[in-house]
Parts: sequence; C-alpha cells; structure tokens
Amino acid sequence: MSFFHNFYTKITDKICSYLDTFYYSNLKKLHPNTQLNELLVTKNFPIIKPDYFIFLQYYLIYQFFHNLTYHNMIFYTFFLQSFYICNLVFDKISLNYNYISKYNINFLKDNSFMLFIFLFFFKIIFLDIYFYKKVLLLLLFSKFYITICINDLYKARLKSIELKKEFHHPLKILVITPNINTIKNIINKTQYFNLSSYMFFINVCLILFV
Repeated sequence: MSFFHNFYTKITDKICSYLDTFYYSNLKKLHPNTQLNELLVTKNFPIIKPDYFIFLQYYLIYQFFHNLTYHNMIFYTFFLQSFYICNLVFDKISLNYNYISKYNINFLKDNSFMLFIFLFFFKIIFLDIYFYKKVLLLLLFSKFYITICINDLYKARLKSIELKKEFHHPLKILVITPNINTIKNIINKTQYFNLSSYMFFINVCLILFV
C-alpha cells in the first residue's frame, strides 16, 4: 500500500474509533435488544447514520470550489481532504456494523467522485491563472486519472480470469492483452495511482500552480 493510502487509513481509523467509543457503543447500551445495524436503518435523527458522511461530501465539494476560487490554500486543502476522508469513514462504518442503507446511497457515493472530477476540470479552465498553467494542470490531472482507470480496469480483468468468469466492463476494449503476466505487470506499474494519491497530487499541484 502507498504512503498516501496509509495516511488516510490512519485518519479514518481514528475517526471511526472515536465514533465507536463515544457514540455507537453508548447507542448499543441504550438499545440493548436491537442490533446496531438495525438501529442505523430504522431510527432517524439524532442517530448519526453512515449516510450522513456521503451527504456531507456534497457540501465539502461546494466549500472546496468556493475556497479555491479565492485561493484560500488552507481551507481548500482542508475541504478537499475531508471530502475524501468522509468517503472512507462511510465505508469503514458500513463494514464494521454490516450496515446497508435503505436508500440508494451507493449511487450518491459513487457519483460524488464523478461530480467532483467533472466540476474540477471545468474549474481549472475558468481559474484566474495563466493559460499555460491551466493546460499543464489539465494534462497532469487527466493523465493521472486515466492511469487510475487503467489500474482499476486491469484489476477487474485479472479478477475475472482468476474466478474464470466472463469479463464485463464498459472499457474492456482497452484491455490490450489476455496474457495474465502482462496484466499483472501493468497492475504493478500503476499500483500507486489510486484515489488516495490522486487527492494528494491535486492538492500539491494546486499549491504549486494556483
């Protein structure tokens, strides 16, 4: 795992540990006859549901772009990192408590990143910086994100081979070889291109060029 992944994992673990110690464990005591995952689904406010971390992501996206507009480095850094951490906290709480939302929360979760990427590229175009910086940033961010997609694609292809299942993927035409060793080599060469490192990469580039 990369340093960036470990960094985010430690922060996520701390937040989830805090929530478990000071909130969810006490919630269990208040409702001893009900499983926590049932409480999270059936009870409403003031229960802190994992869903709320996904809802919070959309607010953090707004705050990130707002502060980026005014070049508030500390604030846009905070909101960018918080945006990603909220996603990880949702995943960990859901896993820890076997939580399945009664809403289609995974749709919002997945599309929060797509929305962020879409708006981010437009934001770069209209940022008040020199044109050559815009071009450079767009090239850097595009290349990095495409490499993430390639890594995910080849991981999915490898998994389908190992499970001996038919490969279904909207980008499967980009898999240039069926050779398992070549696929593993591509995955290995692109292993550090993931969303964790992408968040850091975005942050560093914005600090340097904006």
